[in-house]
Amino acid sequence: MILTFVWNRSNHKKYITADQLIDFLNESQRDPRLNEILSPFYDRQSVLHLINRYELDPNFGHGTLCSGSSFPAHH
Repeated sequence: MILTFVWNRSNHKKYITADQLIDFLNESQRDPRLNEILSPFYDRQSVLHLINRYELDPNFGHGTLCSGSSFPAHH
């Protein structure tokens, strides 16, 4: 899966939605050999927690968007 950032015309920054991030983390980043009970799939709540914790841009941090500039911070 390729992660595609959307260009925001109002503030000229790239972002992805929480739903896109959920799909990316579950399909591309998560090891399928992991036990689903001990290492559950990412859901909306866990992704929103990641966005709120690691978002560097205050315009994106309190919502369901993740800016392109903060994405490398998610690991």
